[in-house]
Amino acid sequence: MSESDNKPGNDIHNQEALIAYYASSDIAPAATPYWAARRALAEKIEQLQLQLQTSETTIEELNRIGEAIEAQAQTLLDNPKRYGRTEWTADDKFGSWGMLQCEATPIIGPSNPISPEFSIWFEADGDEMKAFAHVTFNWCYEGSDNICHGGWVAAVFDEFLGTSQILSGKTGMTGYLTTRYHSPTPLNQQLLMTARVEKTEEKKVTMVGELHAGERLCASCEGLFIIPAKDIGVSAAFGENETRVADAVDKRKNKRAN
Repeated sequence: MSESDNKPGNDIHNQEALIAYYASSDIAPAATPYWAARRALAEKIEQLQLQLQTSETTIEELNRIGEAIEAQAQTLLDNPKRYGRTEWTADDKFGSWGMLQCEATPIIGPSNPISPEFSIWFEADGDEMKAFAHVTFNWCYEGSDNICHGGWVAAVFDEFLGTSQILSGKTGMTGYLTTRYHSPTPLNQQLLMTARVEKTEEKKVTMVGELHAGERLCASCEGLFIIPAKDIGVSAAFGENETRVADAVDKRKNKRAN
């Protein structure tokens, strides 16, 4: 069995693999050479955007860069197109729905050039399993002077709490998200996020989380996630068997306790 066989994208219904995927604060390596190449390209695009955001340029330079980018984009026009997760996962060529969720989500996907630097992991805090994350917003995410745009703070909370809800043994879609801004969220600094399960009901999960810059609380959030009556991709991305999720969480609790 290869290392990539343990990644959730290859067997998203293996809940122990999914929990293990988030066992480290390091960003998990790409599961396939294709996604490794996509990550490398996304990083180059991010660097281009950051340099554009922070560099003085002449109109002539901007025009030259624009022409070069347009020329590169033209090379892709004749390639086969896949629109949406369903088309990308229609065969095994690019991996499962879960792999797309891990790689291409616009909020925390390392293969998506618009996502900030983000890593998430689960660990025990006493008798309770909690989720943690590191996120860094660079100059591209500036709202006010040297402050992250609040919309990005809310968006990252949505993805973070939505991913962390697996600790409850249930997975649903966002019903509501309430974000409270306590102090400015700084740029160019590694921030710490925490999340825990606040409450579970038959078809609902309530998650709460916080965002800190050092000891300072920047924002807090509560999210309600609702398990849809009809599967629209949530179970495919996070798994269908709630009991196996709970079992996997319990095993990690016991492992850390011992």
